[in-house]
Amino acid sequence: MWTGIDIETSLNPEQVQLAVVEALVGVKGKITLVADSPLLRAYDIKGSETIFSTTPELTFDVQISDEDAGRRAVRTHIMRALLKSGSLPFSAKKMLGHKAYTKFVQALGARVAQADPSARVTLREGPMPDGFVLDSLTKRVGPPRSAVRG
Repeated sequence: MWTGIDIETSLNPEQVQLAVVEALVGVKGKITLVADSPLLRAYDIKGSETIFSTTPELTFDVQISDEDAGRRAVRTHIMRALLKSGSLPFSAKKMLGHKAYTKFVQALGARVAQADPSARVTLREGPMPDGFVLDSLTKRVGPPRSAVRG
């Protein structure tokens, strides 16, 4: 399952960042800010399921961009994640940290909608998007390595 959110709002970037911080408060797991700029922040989620506590289970970002007529677009996406296999061979893989990320996305949408009733909030759910691959050696989910280097 792949989750994200698309928001169009009249809130200013500071108000959006406040909504992000408020949405993070209720998320279970250790969340660390790993990249920070006025319009882009990236976070790592570390939980109890990670073998090595220093390895993030999931990294996601929150992007804010200006739209027409003083509105902002806010979008989240998963940048990378660890996968855990089930107990049976060929069983479905579980994306670690995904539950915490989904809770954050839902809370962010609710907070923005509460602060700006005219906001358009769209929750994205479904299979992994085209272009994302699983590296079976590192258990990494993300864009193809050629796209990262380019």
